[in-house]
Amino acid sequence: MIKIDLQSRIAGGRLSLSNAYIKSVAEKLLADFSPETLKTPQPTDVDAFITDYLGFDLRYEWLSHNGWILGMTNYFETTIICYDKENHDTVRVYVGDNTVLIDNRVGEGENRVRYAYTAGHECGHIIFDNPIIWEQKEKSRRLAMENYSFEAGEEFHVIQRRQTAAAKDEAKWTEHYAEYFSSCLILPDATVKMVALDLLRKHGIRSDCIHSHNADEERFCLDVLAGGVASLYDTSKSAALYKLCDLKIVRGGGDIIQNMKKKYKIGPM
Repeated sequence: MIKIDLQSRIAGGRLSLSNAYIKSVAEKLLADFSPETLKTPQPTDVDAFITDYLGFDLRYEWLSHNGWILGMTNYFETTIICYDKENHDTVRVYVGDNTVLIDNRVGEGENRVRYAYTAGHECGHIIFDNPIIWEQKEKSRRLAMENYSFEAGEEFHVIQRRQTAAAKDEAKWTEHYAEYFSSCLILPDATVKMVALDLLRKHGIRSDCIHSHNADEERFCLDVLAGGVASLYDTSKSAALYKLCDLKIVRGGGDIIQNMKKKYKIGPM
């Protein structure tokens, strides 16, 4: 596996990554793991990426009673509380170190289209949110505190509250990093563009993009473009639409994804 050094991107106890950088990491890893996925449109074998490339075990459990938790990455040997579906109770389950757990629901029926994105999301955590990163962020945080000059009358607990707020913000960004990495891993830019442009040409559209200004154009973007990409890559229409908007193949304003998901009741990624 190619080593990704993120130390230079940590400052003040925070990891700061751009979407472009995350995409470059995903493409480098894909080029090393399965170079054909960057040349020919095809699903990424996320299971093999987790087990053969990243070296993690992969398990399936009932992680919650209602599907609230779809995936989990465990770095240390421990026990976790899972749902005992047969007895409608909780049960403690032993989990070894370096294990990705996927909820059983993700592999069932209509939820199957969410599998790749969920597994890819956990891969994002392995890359960008692992014990080595935790240690580097803590060292950076301590260094920032040591070099901090307290202003007159400033209380230490005020600084602690600011750090707590920053930690919550960092957690949100960490989730974004994992989500964006998943999108880049299971839907590589180059091949998705091939598929999308081929669909546009087959329907007589000479432009490399389409603006969804009316109901007919919205349905085309959703059913033909997103539907075609989703079917080929074995993922959800929501994930495909997100990628098509990210590539600016589908255009319609900053809120296009949320508006279309609400209007046409598109499921989650």
